[in-house]
Amino acid sequence: MSMEAIVAPLIALSMLIFGLGPDTVPEPSPELQTLLGQLEESGDPTQVVRQLKELADAGDANAQFAMGLWLQRGIGLVPSLPDSAAYYRMAVEQGHVTATNNLGFLLIAAGVQDAEQQQEGVQLLRQAMEAGSKEARRNLAVLYVQGGVVERDFEQARTLLQQGMQAGDPESAIVLSQLWEGAYDHDVDRAQALQLLRDAAEGGSAVAMNQLGQRYYSGEGVEESLETARTFFERSAERDDPVGLRSLAALYEAGAGVEANEQRAVELYQKAAEGGDAVAQHKMGNLAETGAPGVEASDADALRWYRLAAASGMPSAAYNIGVFYEQGRVVDADLEKAFAFFLNSAENGLALAQHKVGLYYLNGAGVARDVVAAAAWFDRAARMGLADSRIFLGSMFESGVGVPQNLETAYRLFDLAARQGHPDGWLKLATYYYQGLGVEEDKVKAYAAAKRAQNAGAEVDQVLETLRGELTAAQVTEAEAMAARPLDEDDAG
Repeated sequence: MSMEAIVAPLIALSMLIFGLGPDTVPEPSPELQTLLGQLEESGDPTQVVRQLKELADAGDANAQFAMGLWLQRGIGLVPSLPDSAAYYRMAVEQGHVTATNNLGFLLIAAGVQDAEQQQEGVQLLRQAMEAGSKEARRNLAVLYVQGGVVERDFEQARTLLQQGMQAGDPESAIVLSQLWEGAYDHDVDRAQALQLLRDAAEGGSAVAMNQLGQRYYSGEGVEESLETARTFFERSAERDDPVGLRSLAALYEAGAGVEANEQRAVELYQKAAEGGDAVAQHKMGNLAETGAPGVEASDADALRWYRLAAASGMPSAAYNIGVFYEQGRVVDADLEKAFAFFLNSAENGLALAQHKVGLYYLNGAGVARDVVAAAAWFDRAARMGLADSRIFLGSMFESGVGVPQNLETAYRLFDLAARQGHPDGWLKLATYYYQGLGVEEDKVKAYAAAKRAQNAGAEVDQVLETLRGELTAAQVTEAEAMAARPLDEDDAG
């Protein structure tokens, strides 16, 4: 196997986990390459963090940069911005340009109440820019666009971005394109914005190619054309861009603008995943669970892919890892670890994980029982539209567990779940209408709700029989008609 074949996947993986790109690690130290190899094998940053710290403390600038990034993002370590800044500073002192950019950005972001710290950050960005950092130039341009840390100056921002374009940085054209789309109340010129994207694509920017591909796929600002979308994704994929590879894979999977080819789709997803795309890594985890052309079913491989995707902050991947620990698949069953992964996913906005955290708090599984916390998490998931959480939260309002008892609120939650087709929601509404709980008693609506529950798959024969015994034939006919018609906003039955 060639050295290029060995180093390429290590660099690709390092861009995901270590945050190191080819410009940052032109010649990775043998020790760092060893760590990258271990990480590629395990997919678990916690297994290499001790050795990484030892390398950083021994003076390896790339390892110092990686420690700064990991501490900043909470990869394999408890997040700590002060410690992150400390490691970035070590790398900066050795002339690490990317660390200089990152430290500048971190000081600006973390120094909201510290003007002196923010100005130090600005100076570090200027230092990185003068040392050749394209990212620092773009960061400075964005600061001029946003205003606050520096005085807003669209003209200066455009000048920096145009300088970046002239210096061969097509990504600067992308930022400039966003400005002409009206970002931050900048003047709008969509024709110029589109042309800048085209210029960036012609300049070799895979990001611009992907954006243009998405535009043609959705018909945003251009005439919809799956064939043109495919062409841009292919151009991006030819540069081994992970997003382009993944987007092209999705076209082959769906047969959109190209003949459906599952084998080709899997190959592209895998290449995108190996290149660090979290969405593709999650997809490969899904495929490894079920098996697919060229992918043997393997829970171990699935977990490895999910760990990589979770390390990039993908909530659904963290959720899936939680399921592995909950079910004891590949790893020993451990509800505390499962809860930790579910919580991470929940805090990053995944409704399913928020519901799961609610269940764990409600049942005292993997964490001390806390019905108030359970209700709070069910509420978050319910607000995101999860029907199961609406049922659980409604039940808590019904019984007064974790929240003050409130039958009207319970009724509203059951009604929302019912409208989503949840059979338990319709059953609850049947009970509430029958008994007049939180709503005016109405046995016709109770029958209609029970009938809808039956249509949704619930066993309600006994309930319907009881109601038929209390209704006239005309009322039953009315209720049957009510259950058969589309839902009206003002008619839960």
